[in-house]
Amino acid sequence: MVLSTVVADTPANCTFDDIAGRWVFMMGDTGGDRTINCSNPTTNYFNLTVDLNYPDIAVDVTTGAEGFWTLIYNQGFEVVINSRKYFAYSKYKTSGKNVTSICTETLPGMFHNVIGRDWGCYIGQKVKGLATAKASQQPRYVSVNAPFRNDHNLIQQINSVQKSWTAKAYKEYEQMTWGQMLLRAGGAKPYAPFTDQGSCGSCYSFSSMGMLAARFRVASNNTFKPVFSPQEIVSCSEYAQGCEGGFPYLIAGKYAEDFGVVEESCYTYEGKDSSCKNTTSCKRYYATNYQYVGGYYGACNEDLMKVQLVKNGPMSVSFEVLEDFFSYSGGIYHHTGLGGNLGKFDPFQLTNHAVLLVGYGQDGETGEKFWSVKNSWGESWGENGYFRIRRGTDEVSIEGLAVESFPIYP
Repeated sequence: MVLSTVVADTPANCTFDDIAGRWVFMMGDTGGDRTINCSNPTTNYFNLTVDLNYPDIAVDVTTGAEGFWTLIYNQGFEVVINSRKYFAYSKYKTSGKNVTSICTETLPGMFHNVIGRDWGCYIGQKVKGLATAKASQQPRYVSVNAPFRNDHNLIQQINSVQKSWTAKAYKEYEQMTWGQMLLRAGGAKPYAPFTDQGSCGSCYSFSSMGMLAARFRVASNNTFKPVFSPQEIVSCSEYAQGCEGGFPYLIAGKYAEDFGVVEESCYTYEGKDSSCKNTTSCKRYYATNYQYVGGYYGACNEDLMKVQLVKNGPMSVSFEVLEDFFSYSGGIYHHTGLGGNLGKFDPFQLTNHAVLLVGYGQDGETGEKFWSVKNSWGESWGENGYFRIRRGTDEVSIEGLAVESFPIYP
């Protein structure tokens, strides 16, 4: 069975080699604030020519000044140079099921100085190290409107071929369509209470708000126990695509630094796309120094994740939900190779679901190493809402995309 993933955020697919090279950023006037609208920008004010080099070095071609850059999965990139931050998604065009990634151009993006002021709009154009546009076709798929059905034969096979984890049927899932299922795949504990994301592809928002809440609790020695609002992100953030997906780097990181986040009590979860409400009466909380663990996309590994988890607290991680994971009941998950796949493109690390990494350990009987992870599918799923997954092997890419940011706490 091949299923079309509906949590692809944007359909662009641009690799490191596609983006690395010389770019010209064509910028509009500065002086705006964070309410700026860059949907139809004027970009004839001034230009910046910048080389994006391996692995994360940006160089101003005119002055020689050095800065930083990173891919954001395979869909955009951020550059920090000359005390300014630039972010844009890669350009693409669609025609029916066909998608063409135009990796030599960006969609209109935003820039501002490093303290979040003096905003402007820009468009990026690659001028050296050019790549041709890449056409792809969406895979043939089972209709996203088809009802989901537990595959009892698959569950039986999973439980018979290995002993690390167990699978079971979730009857409540049979009230959902395959499309809704796929959208899910996008005490004194330092974690917020459980909320089921439902059929909205808001896992990135739950993972991001969970990390920020946990790290605020850690920073305050558990005296401040916020529950931050995933819905405000879904409804209001221009750095994500609402219920169609997003990236923790842009939400727990860039959005939390640029705009701040609000508490759940101010903006309750609806589980659907909706217009952004007025939040002027809501207190906003901020974070800073966001990064992929290791410093840039592609540098993450198990050892660095362990160090940052112990030192700074829970972090957002992403992995690839494959068909057998929907039936996870308990134990240390690894992909069995059984079942189909969810249909996907191929960047560095394939991922379609963001979750909250909260710990690690080793099974006392088998010696198998694992990560402990909080999911956003409700407390009745898995091990009381959590799951364990094999550690040290980059199982379904869980060690490739860890993100952290640091709360600004008095």
